[in-house]
Amino acid sequence: MPLSSPAATTPSAMCPFSPPVTSSPCASFGLECTWGSDPREDCRTWATCARRPSGAPAWVVMNRDCPALKASCPATASPSSPDGGPCADSELGLTCMYCGTAYTCADNCIGGVCFSDPNPNHWFMTALDARCPSSVPNLGDQCADQALVCDYNHYSRGLGAVCQDGLWQIAGVACPFAANGGSGR
Repeated sequence: MPLSSPAATTPSAMCPFSPPVTSSPCASFGLECTWGSDPREDCRTWATCARRPSGAPAWVVMNRDCPALKASCPATASPSSPDGGPCADSELGLTCMYCGTAYTCADNCIGGVCFSDPNPNHWFMTALDARCPSSVPNLGDQCADQALVCDYNHYSRGLGAVCQDGLWQIAGVACPFAANGGSGR
């Protein structure tokens, strides 16, 4: 299912080089930024330029305390099944790239809905446009291909990113169950 550009306020400023201090002023309401290189995008530092009660925009910063990775991306993609095959608990949250396809190791729960399966963890797969970065970009990093959407398995704890006004931002998503009959894969 295709992702779309966000309908929220279009950012007009770039992200700071390093994470800001929570409650410090920011210039562009709605701007979302991430910092770090962890292949689990949830384990990067996130900041959002949000409105304070006074109405002035300020940074809301979230630092995630994730355990150290117990595994790295396998040398090759799992050829064992069409859905990417099983993955280990130690690989949960990893997004790995193989030949233009993003693989994300996730459990069988998507949006609070869980599916029965003898193998609880799977490599979810999404083919990427050849112009997409080979690793999940940080939100707020510069990009060149306006409206390019890169789906790094956003339904299975990955990230959907869109190049908007020269910056990577979160891509708006539709419900995955409408397109695939509720299978989640």
